[in-house]
Amino acid sequence: AFVAAASVPVLILSALVMSETLFLAIVMYGLVVAGRSLRAPQSMPLLIAAAAIAALSVLVRTHGIALVGALFVALLAHRRWRDAGITAAFALVAIVPWQLWTAAHQGNVPVVLQGAYGSYGGWIGHALAQDGASFFSRTIASNVDRTAATLSAAVAPLTAVVPRAA
Repeated sequence: AFVAAASVPVLILSALVMSETLFLAIVMYGLVVAGRSLRAPQSMPLLIAAAAIAALSVLVRTHGIALVGALFVALLAHRRWRDAGITAAFALVAIVPWQLWTAAHQGNVPVVLQGAYGSYGGWIGHALAQDGASFFSRTIASNVDRTAATLSAAVAPLTAVVPRAA
């Protein structure tokens, strides 16, 4: 946790007025609560807190859906079907109204700003209509490549290429 908190990207983002710092705090707390709820299968308040925090993370940054998905999959892996359903319900109740509102008001964002501030749903829908399902494989490959480059530069910025890649 200390290495992650002291990393250069986190330090840079923590000095800016952006949602990333709030998102990091929510996700870190959400992981703690989710872990506790997995260890205490009879505690409905912990489960509800974990589901609500995970859903809240999506409202702060859309990729918080990964926390919702992780909690859902972990509950399924523990054969807690009802609890996984509760988590999915919390996510839907929190996420769907916001997605509907952003879709309804998507045209209010100027075209030049839609790439940075528009709806992810609209962006994905346009990409699927234009490129088909290959959009997903290209996006995943690009993200893996960029993530690996960022991590290798942060972990070993001055070493040779082979050790950095490892």
